[in-house]
Amino acid sequence: MGNYLQNFRGNTNRATTETTRRAGWLPIGGICIFLVILFLIAVTIVCSLIPLYLSKKDVNAAVNSDANLNMVFATDFSSSTGESVTNVDSLTRQFNDKMGYPNGVLSVKSVSLETGSITSTKKKKRQLRDAVSCNATQAGSSVSQSDKIRMIIIINECPKTKCKIAYCITQCILPTKADIQSKLSSTTFTIVTNLASYTVSSRFCGFDVILSAVSTTISPTITATTTSTSTTTTTIPVWVLTGSMSTARKCHTPVTLANGNVLVAGGTPDGSTPLSSAEVYNPSTGLWTTTGILSSARAVHIASGLVNGNVLVDGGTADGSTGLSSAEVYNPSTGLWTTTSTMSATQLLHTASKLTNGTIIVAGGAPNLISALNSAEFVGGNGPAVVAAGGNGNGNALNQLSYPVGVYYDYLYTNSLYVADSGNNRIMKFVSGSTSSNDGTVVAGGNGAGSGTNQLYDPRSIIVDSSGTLYIADANNNRIQRWLQNASSGTTIVGGIQGAASDQLYFPETVLFDKYGNLLVSDRYNNRIQMFNLTTC
Repeated sequence: MGNYLQNFRGNTNRATTETTRRAGWLPIGGICIFLVILFLIAVTIVCSLIPLYLSKKDVNAAVNSDANLNMVFATDFSSSTGESVTNVDSLTRQFNDKMGYPNGVLSVKSVSLETGSITSTKKKKRQLRDAVSCNATQAGSSVSQSDKIRMIIIINECPKTKCKIAYCITQCILPTKADIQSKLSSTTFTIVTNLASYTVSSRFCGFDVILSAVSTTISPTITATTTSTSTTTTTIPVWVLTGSMSTARKCHTPVTLANGNVLVAGGTPDGSTPLSSAEVYNPSTGLWTTTGILSSARAVHIASGLVNGNVLVDGGTADGSTGLSSAEVYNPSTGLWTTTSTMSATQLLHTASKLTNGTIIVAGGAPNLISALNSAEFVGGNGPAVVAAGGNGNGNALNQLSYPVGVYYDYLYTNSLYVADSGNNRIMKFVSGSTSSNDGTVVAGGNGAGSGTNQLYDPRSIIVDSSGTLYIADANNNRIQRWLQNASSGTTIVGGIQGAASDQLYFPETVLFDKYGNLLVSDRYNNRIQMFNLTTC
């Protein structure tokens, strides 16, 4: 019995000791678990900060080098000497549209027209094999026989994730390249150069390709060494800064004198105050020299060189609205102006032409900016009202209209009626005297609703300037389009992106010019009238 009790006490003591030992480890275990949790939290925070750190540390390198995609397209377009692409913004929109990206994901940094065959790339040999195939001509196609278009594209944000930090952009360069090569293997671009507008068929060649023309220098003379032993030299005209005029001016007249100098007379520095000053430019020195003062300050006038070497200046405006009938002659030998006989009518926005016998004929024009001379024949005329356009039901035939919302009669320049045919997304032109039996002419749009350079989307208003150029309120594209006479596409001069910034529009409805040539736009959903100085006369 004694041994049993002793053994029982021993077992009880050991159990108590074991329980006490386990109880002592519990706080230590809890502390360890807490530290592990803190460690995991710290690792998570550090990992999340790594991309931000890398983007700040390497943002310039990523955006300025890696995110610039240098690519070449073979085309069927042959450029003229000195021709260069000018519609970079339009190409940005075209590029994003063709890729299926929102506008702004990619942007075109630069575009150049180049010649020569593809000889190598900066990357892998496989890319070279792919690029060399771009020199070959496919059956029934002229693509690759003409110029190459080199585009440098900037990735502004990842197309799928919308992430804009440099770390993300670096990660999406390869997928974006693959997407470009897949979607733009064969496509068309509308390009506008300093000479004309073209629709160009193109085929993707490769990234970072090198053409056979190994040296290009921007200077009046460019020497290009080809893969053969011959060297060709092409003269390309370039602009070089020269001396500045003593007075800033616009709406003035330049005339080349018999000795090769250039006379500039009149104009206005601010669009409202005409000038009486004149100055002469000497091409050999690049300097301007002030000369005699005009007897009448004038702008928007006409200057014509006479057979005796003198210069005739006539008409224009002295107050920004009312025309002048006075004329005066400049003598380059004395540098003086002399008034001559007055014209029979005041002339503003007129034309002057020199006949073979040296006589100057002045035609058209207006006595002021809101009334024309007796040269306009209004649609309908006197008597009962007549249908001047359409009236043949809703449709898209040339004698039909669909939801016409804007109309403009140009009695100053083209003597024609223009209609914003909103439902057909086009601008129609009807000659003076048209009725419902006459067909009109599509002068802008008519290629379906869209944002392409040859498209309109709900045009609401139209106005025409002295050169026959159209200015269109392209409402659903939130832009103002300028469409040159007889052009197949237009260019965006205002807006293009919906917004309330000073260079943005939100459903523009009406366009007008004031007497100083400023463009007025009714910006409907921004509840404002915007005025843009286009510096045109």
